Amino acid sequence: MAKAEKADKASVNFTVYSELRKSLMLGKIEPGASLRIQELAEQFGTSHMPVREALRRLVSEQALTVLSNRSVAVPPLTNERYEDILRTRITLEGATVAWACDTINNLEIAELERLDLEIEAAREAGDKSAFLERHLQFHFLIYRCARSNAVLPLIESLWLQIGPYHHHMFEADHYKLRTRHHRELVAALHKRDKAAATKALQDDLMMFAADIRPRLSKVLES
Repeated sequence: MAKAEKADKASVNFTVYSELRKSLMLGKIEPGASLRIQELAEQFGTSHMPVREALRRLVSEQALTVLSNRSVAVPPLTNERYEDILRTRITLEGATVAWACDTINNLEIAELERLDLEIEAAREAGDKSAFLERHLQFHFLIYRCARSNAVLPLIESLWLQIGPYHHHMFEADHYKLRTRHHRELVAALHKRDKAAATKALQDDLMMFAADIRPRLSKVLES
């Protein structure tokens, strides 16, 4: 196979994988949903092979599961699995936010303030897609500000597993409290206050947990 052909194949494989991964993290694919190779191939305008490779990688990352009939689906979380992920997120993302206090700059803080305003505007406008997109950008800008190449893939792995539930944030009653936590987080980062930043992030995660816990059993029963 020629080098150019290999490069094109790798590019297509990466595009399909990246787009599916992002859709899972944003909550665009809901828990229990089946992913069909033919439909995805048509969606991406490609052959079955890049789709199969992307699904294989996402199964290995625990974002997807293979069912008894060999189809691939988004696995609903059990209560035990969710609490395990939550405990890990509180520890890992809390520590990462504290590290970011040492390395974040004022331009990045200004970008966080802009994203937070856009999150609120999207919620008020009823724009679910923009809301979820900006929410993802807000959190991962902070995590990248920690300047740790080791921790970022670990956080991404956790978001892949919990991401399919993120669409519930848009519908939750605790939205105003969540935006308050975002503002508190940005203010703490501006002051380089590690304790306050960690608390704001952990409060945000616990608020999301309060929204999600009642829904877990409903998804498993459906």
